[in-house]
Amino acid sequence: MSNDTMNILAIDTATSYLQLAMAYGGDRMVNSSNDVGRLQGQVILKKIEELFESTELRPADLDVIVVCIGPGSFTGLRVGIAAAKSIAEVVDAHVVGVTMFDMIAERLPDREEVVWAMVPSRRDEVYLARIKSGQVEGDSIDVYADQKVADTVANDLMYAISIDVPGRFPGIKTEADGGLIHPTAADLLRVGTRRALAGQFDDLVLLEPLYLQKAIAEIRFDERQRRSAD
Repeated sequence: MSNDTMNILAIDTATSYLQLAMAYGGDRMVNSSNDVGRLQGQVILKKIEELFESTELRPADLDVIVVCIGPGSFTGLRVGIAAAKSIAEVVDAHVVGVTMFDMIAERLPDREEVVWAMVPSRRDEVYLARIKSGQVEGDSIDVYADQKVADTVANDLMYAISIDVPGRFPGIKTEADGGLIHPTAADLLRVGTRRALAGQFDDLVLLEPLYLQKAIAEIRFDERQRRSAD
């Protein structure tokens, strides 16, 4: 499989924005980003269909589906991963799961020093991961209480998604703009393409959202499942 022949669909439903992208024809790409709130499940298939129409591809032409596995919205992640799995099963495409931290690292490929990435979690908690030379150190990904962040990060530089780091964590080093990064489906697509070219595919059955703790929605979901079983 080469970059010239792969048709790749990227799906990111980790936030209220439904972000999609498709690479095709070796050097062509289309993308869309829509703030759909909690309506991910209602609009995702229609928006994917619109991408196919704009590229004149058919679902059967897909080789790879790249999907963001989080951290992020419990419901949103389930919607995106379910869509990726369903399409992959029907058209026999490979699947690649990519984290939000991988998408942040895609924006920081030239930094050789250790930096940190921060993603929103619950109130008074955040997700953190350490990045070096554009690579996420997987064993560093965890959830931290706000009061533990400064000691964990020490003097390293911080980048973040949707968090006012200087305001919430005074003293932590950031760029002049506060270190805010806004990953897109194009970032997701680039990470997924590299992994696909290297043959780094995920097992469709085992692919799950990256949950480091139970979200409120997940707790409620488990409670409903237990009540139905009773």
